[in-house]
Amino acid sequence: NHPKATPEHITKALNNTRASLRQDAMKHPKATPEHITKGLNDEDVSVRLTAMRHPNATAAHITKALDSNSPRMRSVAMQNPNATAEYLCKRYHQ
Repeated sequence: NHPKATPEHITKALNNTRASLRQDAMKHPKATPEHITKGLNDEDVSVRLTAMRHPNATAAHITKALDSNSPRMRSVAMQNPNATAEYLCKRYHQ
């Protein structure tokens, strides 16, 4: 998580074959919503869960994670700082 990393560096790391590097990319504070989308679609569960924990995750990301078949992913989505009680109530009481 180098402070001078650019979005291009994060993109490059997300395209790496090593899951540990992709997971590190998802931890970077400069990861964009586009990076998070890519992380949520990663083949590695640890990368997907790390992407869902990112504070830049959007309502669309949270919705996708809440619709997941994975109880762990749904739990992580509910813990995201952007998944407010108001949002979760609206989501489940439509």
